[in-house]
Amino acid sequence: MNYTAYCFDAFGTLFNVSWDGIKVTEIEEHKLKSVISTWRIKQLTATWLMNSMGVYKPFDQVSGEALEKSFAIHEVDSPKLFQEILGQVLRPELFADVSESLHSLKEAGHQVGILSNGTSEMLEEVSRISGVSEWLDQLISVDELEVFKPAPEVYALAVQKMEVDTDDFLFVSSNQWDVIGAMYAGLQTAWLNRTGVIWESIDIQPQMTLSSMEELVHSITESEQ
Repeated sequence: MNYTAYCFDAFGTLFNVSWDGIKVTEIEEHKLKSVISTWRIKQLTATWLMNSMGVYKPFDQVSGEALEKSFAIHEVDSPKLFQEILGQVLRPELFADVSESLHSLKEAGHQVGILSNGTSEMLEEVSRISGVSEWLDQLISVDELEVFKPAPEVYALAVQKMEVDTDDFLFVSSNQWDVIGAMYAGLQTAWLNRTGVIWESIDIQPQMTLSSMEELVHSITESEQ
């Protein structure tokens, strides 16, 4: 755990883009779960397909198009509800364990960053609104390369931006595909498994599996004592 730089995925890891982070009353809970689940699948699938085709669109545009598809699939016809949900998934709230954990990492003298498919404007806005911008040294967007994670050059960009060797760098994500992508790009990784699901890959394992951000900070503190 002797890393000098900690870099986090944003959406799904630091910021809650699950259905339970959406505050709307115009739709039943079970329907909202289905809409958000389909939206997330369509959003990520679009990025992977675009990578394979050499095509790029900003992530906020991709997210909006994915939500349109999800509304159509689930036969939800409400422009007002669409705008409410889109606004919240583009500017999601922090998970409860994030702010104090980032603060602790920064106060301990570590470099802290975000590596995200989100645009630079999205990252700047959500970090400012959530109040964590002062704990972040780097907001690294795939915009700079116009290719999405898990392309290996994206992870290489994070190491370059944070100006450390890969041995001093830990990438943390709640998304299994993201962790696997980082590992194949040569990074040390931690999987943030808040929901207790099973690790699905049979041929590769992260260096750490965590149930919360507090567990990460606790592990770092113990290793440095």
